[in-house]
Amino acid sequence: MSWYRYARTTTALRNHMMRVDLHVHAGDEADYTDEQIKEDAIRSILSAAVIKGLDVIGIVAHDGLTMGQRAINISANEQLDLWVVAGHEYLCTDKFRIIAYNIKQPVPPNLTYQQAAEWVHKNKAVPAKYRDWE
Repeated sequence: MSWYRYARTTTALRNHMMRVDLHVHAGDEADYTDEQIKEDAIRSILSAAVIKGLDVIGIVAHDGLTMGQRAINISANEQLDLWVVAGHEYLCTDKFRIIAYNIKQPVPPNLTYQQAAEWVHKNKAVPAKYRDWE
């Protein structure tokens, strides 16, 4: 019996609109010392996304794409009715943050926003930008 069975029966919100959340953190690789806890955390997020009626979810991490890639694999293996996108949230040297979706490797360190955006575009990825006001 799949953990997804219950979530699949509660998707009434999805009739006439696409619901998307592209900035969901499952944590970074270093946040987890146990592989099973990491997998359970991702499964929990995916299940919550389906229960909320999301069609698309972007799983982002600060240290690369591993968490998002795991979420994509879990979603595919469980045949979830959810499109999962992996993203890398990157802090640029000029205090902008860029989230790069659909990339194959993490953004290199110590780049300005302009350099990071150029790198993302050259690697055929999709960037999103926001200002870090800390």
